[in-house]
Amino acid sequence: MIQTPNYDAKVKNILDATQPGEWTCALTGRKWDMSAKEVERYKHFNVPPSKLHPLTRMHILTGFFVGYQWWNNKSAQDGSVFISPAHPGSGVKVVPDQQWFGHDYASNFREDDGRGVFKIMGGLVHEIPLTGLRNLVQPVNSISTISAGDENSYFMNASRSKNTLFGMNALDVENSAEIYQSFGVNNSYNVVHSDRIFNCRWVQESRDCLNSMFLFDCRNSEDCFMATNKRNAKFVFKNEQLSEAEYRARMEKLVLTRRSSFEPLRDEFLGMVECDAIWPENFNEKADGCTGEYLTDCTDCKECYFHHDCRNQFQSSFSFDGSEGNMSCTGWFGATNSYYSTTGSHSSNVKYCYTQVQCHNSKCSATTWSTAIIVTTAKTALGAWG
Repeated sequence: MIQTPNYDAKVKNILDATQPGEWTCALTGRKWDMSAKEVERYKHFNVPPSKLHPLTRMHILTGFFVGYQWWNNKSAQDGSVFISPAHPGSGVKVVPDQQWFGHDYASNFREDDGRGVFKIMGGLVHEIPLTGLRNLVQPVNSISTISAGDENSYFMNASRSKNTLFGMNALDVENSAEIYQSFGVNNSYNVVHSDRIFNCRWVQESRDCLNSMFLFDCRNSEDCFMATNKRNAKFVFKNEQLSEAEYRARMEKLVLTRRSSFEPLRDEFLGMVECDAIWPENFNEKADGCTGEYLTDCTDCKECYFHHDCRNQFQSSFSFDGSEGNMSCTGWFGATNSYYSTTGSHSSNVKYCYTQVQCHNSKCSATTWSTAIIVTTAKTALGAWG
């Protein structure tokens, strides 16, 4: 649609008339202030301004996420059973990734028949099976979905790990289990929103910690038990500073291998986090010129959530590995200059797309690997948007 003869002229008129100010979401009725920066981004991407609140857009995009679920499903190609995040009762056709790559779906192409691009696209989506696991990098000896490179790991989602169980957005993680939205975790268990953690258990919102258990918002700490808001700490027990000998003696008295003794300690820690701990304004780190939450090693990322090593992002979430210059995008690994798209890696200049891997200049496309042209719906768009 973006390449049709009248598109540029029509969009220019719309953008010229667009002014910063209060807008109302056409779907939810929620109001927001469209900033001059947001208008500039629409002009950069040469797209009409969205009529949806930024959070509404993000809810729609993340609605395409598979979430953390695993089902026995059947290949639409040969009926073989395989594990997939797609529920067998959803009606969505899926095949194992390798079967999908081994099949040519070019015969499913549709010319414009006057129904409009989105109706035709909807038919194609139900006709052509989806990749059952949508792995961005082929995992090795692993059960993974949207893998960024897993090895000997099981039940991992959007992760890059080795020898790890049960993880989601667990990147550069080894020998661990139950890891959520964390980077650089090794030999640890139940780690949430934390980076560079070694030999720890039950850690939240912390960085550069080792040999500890039950931590919240701690930095550069080691040999601590049930500590909150600590910096450069050592031998802290339930937020009390001890000598090394005192700390070791108290730790020896703990019984952590029985549920009956462990669960009261866990509940005590969660109570400390809820009632006693200080929650900072945000958990950003090295986020120059950024606004948002969980932004690490980022520059000039505005209104963003959970970014790592990204630049010049706007109203986007879950983006990593050098993603840059995107707006209203989510689930990107190393993608650039794209708008209103979800899930993919190493792609650029993508608009209105879903699951794009090594794709460039793609519009209105779903589940596409390694293309450098406008794909899937280029011809059908002529009648709908001319």
